[in-house]
Amino acid sequence: MKKRAISLIVIILMVLAMISAGCKSANDGGTKDSTTGQTTNNNDNENNLIETSDPDEIVEIEFMRLDPSWDPIEWGEDPVTKRMTERTGVKLKCLAPSGEGDQVANVMLLSGDYPEIINGYSMSMYAKYVSAGALYSIDELVEKYDYPQILDGSTIPLASQAVHRSADGKLYAVPEWFSEDGFGSVGQIITVRNDTYKELGQPPIETMDDFYEVLKTIRDSNLTYKDMKMWPLAVHWVDSAILGDIANIYGSKIYRFIYFNEDTKKVELFLRAPELVKAVEFLNKCYNEGLVDPECFTFDSTQIGEAYAQGKYVFTMSWFWNLWTADSILSQEDPEQYYTAIELPQGTPGKQQYFGYYHTAGDLGVSITRNCKNPEAAIRFINFCLSDEGQILDFYGVEGETMEFRDGVPYLLDGVYEEKLADWTGYGRKTGVRLWDRMKSQKWNWERQVEAPVRAANRAMAAKYAFDATYLKPLQIESTTPEGILYAEIETNIIPQITEIIIDPDGTRIESRIQELLEYYEGKGLDSLENAWTEQYNRITGN
Repeated sequence: MKKRAISLIVIILMVLAMISAGCKSANDGGTKDSTTGQTTNNNDNENNLIETSDPDEIVEIEFMRLDPSWDPIEWGEDPVTKRMTERTGVKLKCLAPSGEGDQVANVMLLSGDYPEIINGYSMSMYAKYVSAGALYSIDELVEKYDYPQILDGSTIPLASQAVHRSADGKLYAVPEWFSEDGFGSVGQIITVRNDTYKELGQPPIETMDDFYEVLKTIRDSNLTYKDMKMWPLAVHWVDSAILGDIANIYGSKIYRFIYFNEDTKKVELFLRAPELVKAVEFLNKCYNEGLVDPECFTFDSTQIGEAYAQGKYVFTMSWFWNLWTADSILSQEDPEQYYTAIELPQGTPGKQQYFGYYHTAGDLGVSITRNCKNPEAAIRFINFCLSDEGQILDFYGVEGETMEFRDGVPYLLDGVYEEKLADWTGYGRKTGVRLWDRMKSQKWNWERQVEAPVRAANRAMAAKYAFDATYLKPLQIESTTPEGILYAEIETNIIPQITEIIIDPDGTRIESRIQELLEYYEGKGLDSLENAWTEQYNRITGN
């Protein structure tokens, strides 16, 4: 009797196992909804992932942009993000860090408590997340959930993917603002208040010596705007790349803190570039002669933006789009009041001058972390964002409300461009036009069609004096290596260290102090760091 009972139990268990296996087999193939792209398949539950979902179910995913100045989107409150959720079944819970982005990212990584999707960290912090295994590779998710169009070159150019792939050959972030021609990636230029420059008689500025003399003339003129002293020059020091930009006027091709030395065929720290000494000497003279606002060296991005909008500067060394809000405010008072780009002065006789840089591969974009509970929904959302439909929706808004199609080509409706410029953030929150603004391709950028003449002229001037930094921009160092640790120190300290040199009343020791700084980093292993950069550079370029 007992044996029969045991046999019966065994039979029942076998039947249940067969039913379970049959159900599993039936789900292995899976189907994908043609609208949402949701897949009711996959059997890998090793990481407790949500592998199935009802097409009508809304999946909420945490997204953090690691920029404390970013004002998180109230997802679904505008027509565009509402439509994005309707098309993907995904709703983002948007977050911003309460402190400096990389510091917050580092704490989150150490604790393992990071959001499901992240965006906006530095290259070195990104390398830390990759090294820690905190990110899904896009390749893995594309293959697993069958979204080949993300990586087949039809959305993200293959060249852009190649530049951003890590040493293991995998892509851990979806690039953004990529293009085939570099459009939109360059904006660094010298600008001048149009009205003030005309009042000065538009003195010619062909060399940096000419520029220095004009700045002194402005200082001695004691110009004011609304009873406020006007400074001859503002330098956008909050952007750590601006020092390299100024050095490029003298003939270098520095991207942030590095450049490719054509003589040594190595990627080197910018302290080795003789042009950097000239840039620091120029800034030191301007500081000690009262030509540059000293507060520029302590302002954060909000403070410098407010200073621009107050109209207190005649010349600026900045990105021209940092002046858009100022232009809007100033021109409302007087149409002649706005910032316009000038031809770049020559720094070193006989050497081509540069200022900014362009790139075609785009910036680091969106990464899906291992904390993502529903990676299928995340990659589905990314697939939509990269599609032509998703790009047009984000750039132009909803058809009939802010855009229309003419012969299949999207255009903004009359007045939309002007309203967007007048209140970039507010109009975006109301209409959704360029509110999300992530994972963008320059292919659909309406600035190619309707950009205001002054902006278009400023963009053209910036592009005229830009060099190609496509292969310098993505270089990253493994953060746990001695080289990575050294670069983290450089990235944190180099600008404050050089700022001390710039504000020194004694300008006679600039070259020797920069040499001392170089020797300090050489003593900490700079040669090995430069070798690592060069190795990556050669791998990316195929040399």
